[in-house]
Amino acid sequence: MRRFLGSALLVIGACASVALPASAQLTIRITDVPPSTPAGAVIHVAGTFNEWNPDAPGFALVAQPNGAYTITLPKSVRG
Repeated sequence: MRRFLGSALLVIGACASVALPASAQLTIRITDVPPSTPAGAVIHVAGTFNEWNPDAPGFALVAQPNGAYTITLPKSVRG
């Protein structure tokens, strides 16, 4: 895992492979960020599904009213 809080980059790597049904989607929810995270920070997810590009369009998490950040990855993300 790597965090870069200049523009708030969070990279999560997993070693396990999970077989999901074709209709399954993955939602990532971050419920706690470092206190130094700036208000309005943009947090992206990166992985092999977007060539580890933290600025890839469509992979920014959405800030929730409760302070969490979430993203539901596209159905095309597999593996």
